[in-house]
Formats: sequence, structure tokens, C-alpha cells
Amino acid sequence: SPPEYVPPPEPPQQQPRFNNDQYFLALVSQIPGVTVIDPVAMTTSGRKICNEMLYDGISPENQANSTVRNTPGATLAQARAMVSAAITAYCPHYRGG
Repeated sequence: SPPEYVPPPEPPQQQPRFNNDQYFLALVSQIPGVTVIDPVAMTTSGRKICNEMLYDGISPENQANSTVRNTPGATLAQARAMVSAAITAYCPHYRGG
């Protein structure tokens, strides 16, 4: 008798590429006391931090201070961690002071 037809295996589902925004949100979500309520606003802030450091010469410490001023309840430690997460995810080539 003819061999039984076996359909080819399904191609593996393409995983969505792990992108900078997902990476940044994963890093921020590990900062103690920080909860990401609005991922779009959070990633926009992260990108802005990098742009201002790269193009406007604003230092990471000034970014952290600004984050504390503009984020009710944020501590300087959380803000520094957020700036660090932004650098890691969006501008790892940043080497300023």
C-alpha cells in the first residue's frame, strides 16, 4: 500500500524581535519602586534622555535631577537607574560625562 501522507511540520512562528523599547521597559521594571503605568510615555522619556545627552550635552546626572523634578515621588536613585537603563537600551555608545 502507498505510504501514508504526513504533512510537513508547521514552520516555527516568528518571534517578534526583541527591540530597544522592550529592553528599556524590562530594565525599568527591575528598578525597585518603579511601576511602568504608561509604556509609550516611558519609552518616549527614555529616548528623550538619550537624545538630550547625545545632542544637547546634558549630563546623566542632570538628566536624573530633571527626572526627579518631573516625576512625582521618584527618588534620585530611581532616576539614576532610569537614566542608566535609557543609556543601555537606546544609546549604549554614549560616552559623555
